[in-house]
Amino acid sequence: MLFITFIKNKNMKKLITLLTILVTLTTNAQWMRESNFFIDFGPKGMIGPSLLNSNVTFDTTTSNYKHQLNSNRINYGFKLALNFGQNFSVVGEYVFTNNKQNFKVDESIKQIKSKGFEIPILLRHNNENFGYIEGGLAIVKSKIITEDFINNQLEVTELYNTQRTGLIFGLGGYLFSVENFGVSAGLRFRYDIDNFVSDENVKSVNNPIFALDSEVEKSNPMAVMFVLEFNYDLGFAMARSACGDRRKVMFTSGRR
Repeated sequence: MLFITFIKNKNMKKLITLLTILVTLTTNAQWMRESNFFIDFGPKGMIGPSLLNSNVTFDTTTSNYKHQLNSNRINYGFKLALNFGQNFSVVGEYVFTNNKQNFKVDESIKQIKSKGFEIPILLRHNNENFGYIEGGLAIVKSKIITEDFINNQLEVTELYNTQRTGLIFGLGGYLFSVENFGVSAGLRFRYDIDNFVSDENVKSVNNPIFALDSEVEKSNPMAVMFVLEFNYDLGFAMARSACGDRRKVMFTSGRR
């Protein structure tokens, strides 16, 4: 426990040091005045329906497990964006993930729950109409996967590929701003290009969902989510033209 606390304290010190450096750069650097470079960061959350791109979802005739439309995915975490002028930014995120897939078996529900995190790296384009479009890759890590069925919970992490790569595409717009603070909303589509299940492990236990007739069903998680994002701009004073135009937004004009 002491070692874990020590590691956490070291990471916290590194984070504080990094933020101090960023604040110093964004408030004192002459180059920022000339380049219109600025940084924004803040928390974000997203929620929406999810499913598996697989026969286990769309084939309703050969399996007793019927996928349910109330399956969902919830992500929450924070973002850090490096903005190069008014229109272009590179965005990094760290978000915790909670994905639930529900299957109806007779009159009962079997739920597969996956918890972990993902690290998206995105390119974002901000247009003059206060909207944005973004796309990129995500490093996906599932920490624990369980199956819940008739009040019984079983950990089955070993049956799944816990490290995957995902594709992300999103669009949205800025809602309002007050000085250096702004709020945006949008939609995000995400798709894992790697198989969710581990072929050999699923086949070895004859999993009733993913290993029908000894053939492993390829299953790629996908979701469409509503995104709410909070942004705080560092370097607004140094890059006023970029921030001011971009954040005037739909409802109010926080900066002129």
